[in-house]
Amino acid sequence: MAAFIRQFRSALATKALDDPDKQAALGQKLWHLLGGGFPRRMPLIPDRVIRQVIAREAGRCQECGASAVTVDHPGSG
Repeated sequence: MAAFIRQFRSALATKALDDPDKQAALGQKLWHLLGGGFPRRMPLIPDRVIRQVIAREAGRCQECGASAVTVDHPGSG
């Protein structure tokens, strides 16, 4: 818990909390600390946007070239 508080204070001091990725990472750490795991959440990307990205890429994954059904490649992270 103390490590989370230090990370949060550091992010506040350096304005890193303006970064959505940093917000998500700290949020996941907090959920893990408080609830013992990650919460089930609605996708952060609306279905409309996912469909637009897949259409823009002609239904192919940019990373591996396979047929795309989502925008989150299972091997990335």
